[in-house]
Amino acid sequence: MALRFNPPPGWPPPPEDWLPPKGWKPDPSFPRAPAGWVFVVDDAARIAPSLDPIPGITRARRRRLLAPTLTGVVGLVVGLLMGGALGSTASRDDGEAEAIASAAPDDVDDATNDGTGTRANPYPAGSTIELEDWTVVLGTTVQDATDAILDDDALLDDDPINDSPALGRQFVMVPVTATYTGAETGLAWIDLEVDFVGSAGNTFGFDEDSYCGLIPDSLVDEGRLYPGATAEGNECRSVPSGQVAGGTWALSTGGGDEPVFVALE
Repeated sequence: MALRFNPPPGWPPPPEDWLPPKGWKPDPSFPRAPAGWVFVVDDAARIAPSLDPIPGITRARRRRLLAPTLTGVVGLVVGLLMGGALGSTASRDDGEAEAIASAAPDDVDDATNDGTGTRANPYPAGSTIELEDWTVVLGTTVQDATDAILDDDALLDDDPINDSPALGRQFVMVPVTATYTGAETGLAWIDLEVDFVGSAGNTFGFDEDSYCGLIPDSLVDEGRLYPGATAEGNECRSVPSGQVAGGTWALSTGGGDEPVFVALE
C-alpha cells in the first residue's frame, strides 16, 4: 500500500504525495503534534472509519490509524445529540475517541504472561518479546549517545547541523531487531512504538522535544517487511539527563495496547 504524510491538527496540508525526507524535522512554528502522533501512515487510513478488518492492516495498527478519524465522528455525533456549540465538543473528543478505540478486545501480549515485563520488573535487554504480528528484541541501551550521534561522519555529510539535545538532556539510543510474524506486511518503525519512560515516570516518545535528529543505522531507514523478514536499526529519544538512570523502554504495537517494559541493560 502507498504511504502518505499525516499532518497533525493545525498543520498546513502538505504537497500531494509528499513524504518526509531522511533527517526531516517538524517546523518549530507549527503546533506541537500530539504525543504518539504517526506522521506517515498507510493510505488505507483514508478509508471510512470501521472496526471491521482492513486488508493488510493488523488490528492494533488499525486502531492506531483510525483514532484521529474516530475522534471527529464521535465529536460530531455528541454535538448533534446535545445541541451544544461546536466548542463544547472539542473537550470531549479525545476521551470519546479513546473509549471507542479501546472497545475492541485487545490481544494479551505473550511477553506479559509470566508476570514480568512491567515497569517495576522490566525484561532485561536482549529478551525476545512476542507482540501482535511482531517478535522484537531491544538490545543494550547506549545511555548517552549524544557525542556518537553528533560526531558521526556519515551523518554530518547528510545533515551538518544536526542539533544538540536541549539543555539538560541527552540522546538515549537502543538497537531494535524486529521480525514480522503477521500474515501480510509490516513497517517496524510505524507498527511499533518504542518510548522511553524516565525514572520520574515521564514518557518520551515521538514528539518534538524527544526528537534526536539523524541517527546512525536508524530503524526508519528499514523498508516494508513480508512474513518472516527482519529489520534491524536504532531508535533514539532525547531524555532529561536526570531521568535516564532507572528508566525503561516501553514497547507496544500502539492503538492503546498495554506496553511491555524493557530495561536498559
